[in-house]
Amino acid sequence: MLERDDYIVVDIEGTGRFGPENSIVEIACLRVVGPDVYEGKQWLVKPKCPITRNGTRIHGISNDDVEDCPTIQDVSSDIISFARNGIYVGHSIGADIDVISREIPEWRPVSKVDTLRMARRYFEDAPSHKMFDLISYIDAELEVMQLFRNVFESSPYEGSYHRAAYDVCACSVLYHRILALQNTDAQRDLLL
Repeated sequence: MLERDDYIVVDIEGTGRFGPENSIVEIACLRVVGPDVYEGKQWLVKPKCPITRNGTRIHGISNDDVEDCPTIQDVSSDIISFARNGIYVGHSIGADIDVISREIPEWRPVSKVDTLRMARRYFEDAPSHKMFDLISYIDAELEVMQLFRNVFESSPYEGSYHRAAYDVCACSVLYHRILALQNTDAQRDLLL
């Protein structure tokens, strides 16, 4: 089991296309470097293909918003440097890692942890396992907002659902809650 202070949460927002046609519009990383010590960084990038109307509807980022942004190749060394040698945590992490690895071939996760898979085990009774439905289910909206404000306070970008920086904060809070449940289960198992 990972410790609370040894991972990087990663999230992307895409163009709204599927499979190899999807391209990164926004990427955020939240590095957890110690108990309650976080470093966050986000990048808005001009994608390889236009953002679809559905993509904009989901995350609110339009083609005009990214017109003058750097490309993913322009910022890839900064992203790799920030998220180096990481154990990556994300909600349905495989999909994001696939897109990132395709667009930044040098991206090499050491390991990955999927909070969606964990949540299905620990929150079986939740009405939905979408990340923000789970955040509501565990009553953690305020904790997510506080983490976002503390880590990304100088961000020029919005802090809302389906924006990468906000989503990494939500995923980190969800992950911490699941770890707490795992620790409780482990302690209970020791008592048996």
